[in-house]
Amino acid sequence: MNVIPKRSALLLAGILAAALAGFAGNGKPHRFEFFIVYGPSLAGGAAVYPNAYNPHPGYIIPGSYVRQTLAIDPATAERLAAGGTYFLGRGLGIRLALLFESRPIGGENTPYDYLYLYTTTIPPDYVPVDTSYARTVDWPSSEGRIKEWGGRLELVWRRPVSSALEIAVAGGLSLTSAGGRLHPLGFTDQWEGGHGVLFLEDYLVYLKLPARMIAGAVLGLEASLRLSEHFWLRMGADYQITGSYEATPEIQRVLSYYSLDEATTETVRLVESRFDLQPLRLSLSHASFGVGISFRL
Repeated sequence: MNVIPKRSALLLAGILAAALAGFAGNGKPHRFEFFIVYGPSLAGGAAVYPNAYNPHPGYIIPGSYVRQTLAIDPATAERLAAGGTYFLGRGLGIRLALLFESRPIGGENTPYDYLYLYTTTIPPDYVPVDTSYARTVDWPSSEGRIKEWGGRLELVWRRPVSSALEIAVAGGLSLTSAGGRLHPLGFTDQWEGGHGVLFLEDYLVYLKLPARMIAGAVLGLEASLRLSEHFWLRMGADYQITGSYEATPEIQRVLSYYSLDEATTETVRLVESRFDLQPLRLSLSHASFGVGISFRL
């Protein structure tokens, strides 16, 4: 059983247990509310990550290059939230919530574009000849994941519609730590054999996205259905607007393109010396939906 069905089963079991406790209530206002909510978080904005380097640095004939661009298309994430609310009266409350979110990222990439300029000597005359080798390789789709851990501090205003139904509006500030991984960038090691033959070895470069703190604001709408005196079924939707995630990726690992074996230490050092990784900027603003249970005291 994977993660999503497990969480859904636990949530449904909690709702059923609460429902079996009965629907009677004493009508007294509850000051404390503890809740847990699970649901999807819709994708944020798409982005691209370009990378280019010189495969023959310092050579007397300039112009060698490797160019490619990774697509970053965020998918729907899983979000788990839990927290508590203290109500100052029947209507107004203060809420503190903790959240975890895991969002896959990926996309179809542009080809890997390679041009290598060099000089070779070919028998029998061994006269130096300036030559080049160019190729374009269809590159595999990008993959990765952004994980967010954070909290929210919100004001909540709730209003009863009936004895069994309430609606609420919540809004406030958020603080999130976001980071993750992205792959694969490409790298090519090359060397010249006899008779001017050029040998190539391609590698897949995996990137770490360092964690960054991001502040934002959130506004949401909720509906709660009474299951018993203390248990309520809660459903809601919200939109969180944040600053963009911005950080320079770090090389995490390098694998052989064909065998997927770990590259040697020398190759990793070569990649690090050739690459000049640029900052990645990614919007993390998103809309979320959730269903869960709340317990009121």
